[in-house]
Amino acid sequence: EKETPTQIATSLSGGGQSGETLTVKEGTAATDSATLSGENASKATGKVGYKVYSDKECTKLVTEAGEVEVAGEKVPASNAETLSPGTYYWQASYSGDSSNEGSTSTCGSEVETVEKAVAVPKPTQLSTSLSGGGQSGGMIAVKEGTAATDSATLSGENASKATGKVGYKATPVTRATKVRRARVARR
Repeated sequence: EKETPTQIATSLSGGGQSGETLTVKEGTAATDSATLSGENASKATGKVGYKVYSDKECTKLVTEAGEVEVAGEKVPASNAETLSPGTYYWQASYSGDSSNEGSTSTCGSEVETVEKAVAVPKPTQLSTSLSGGGQSGGMIAVKEGTAATDSATLSGENASKATGKVGYKATPVTRATKVRRARVARR
């Protein structure tokens, strides 16, 4: 039998999506699958190799995603690849056999974009302590003119990595404020 031209069509899958272009979050695996067509494709044997590149010319290889045995038009999928954030170009190449010419998918026809995972902020707690006039605690009473300071402590899973500012605001508590609070409390 004479070798006849063979075409290879491909599709990416990952993160519940499939198609020629795929956008997934960091940590999501993707696979490539191929289908052969041509006059003798139904009897095709040989191998299909899957590769992932970092450029649309397919010259900078990132990883080989496996080589599979062909048995007819349907070709087994590539290995699942979990890639770091960036843009990747997948390509599949069919080796050919005695009845089918080899073929390679067009570079740049399958594009996977891996988006950086967004860090979810972790809750933090802020506690403060006043000190002055020989006292310390959540609330202190000092004579007018006595220096007082407030210190803050941040706690939580990521507190050691926290950045930003803590603002302090002093609010004087007068005799009238104490009376008002007492009236509210009695109701």
